[in-house]
Amino acid sequence: MYYVKYTVLDKTYYAGPYTLSSIGEHKRDIEGYDGISNVSIEKAAPFYKLKDPLGFCSNFWKSKMFVDGRWFETLEHLYQAQKTKIPEEFNAIWKAETPKKARDLGQKVSLVSNWDDIKYNVMKQCLMIKFTQHHDLLRQLLETGNKILVENCPASTPDLYWAWNEENGGLNKLGIALMEVRDALSAYWDR
Repeated sequence: MYYVKYTVLDKTYYAGPYTLSSIGEHKRDIEGYDGISNVSIEKAAPFYKLKDPLGFCSNFWKSKMFVDGRWFETLEHLYQAQKTKIPEEFNAIWKAETPKKARDLGQKVSLVSNWDDIKYNVMKQCLMIKFTQHHDLLRQLLETGNKILVENCPASTPDLYWAWNEENGGLNKLGIALMEVRDALSAYWDR
């Protein structure tokens, strides 16, 4: 999978991800707009499975986090628990034996009323917690440099908001959030 990287008014943007067969057409389309410069094709750095080289980017990666007086086993546990204000639902997710069980429980809870409006920022906060409490993982994240991170989920289990796959597309919001957190913590880490 590939992205088109381009600059508008000294700010860098990315379009995609695209397949290799379609990337050239998308690059030509972007080059056609006034005010766009530095157009290039960038290869994405995919992650999904824990055993992948970038498996630590997964929300299922075991990385205990201490938040509000509790230890959460994974980012998935922490994120899914934020979906509800009902203590029994929250506690069931917190106690889930695996991140998959935490995710499954999170799909069944009574959502906070504005969840769709806040879920992206909640994910970014959870990522900040994960990487500030685990400097070994932060170091790995920073070592990805300027690579475009993409949660490349299988077509059989598409998540069109958080991930992407060649068959169904997707928004890759988890990859984008990771890159934003990487940029923010890189500025802090360099001080």
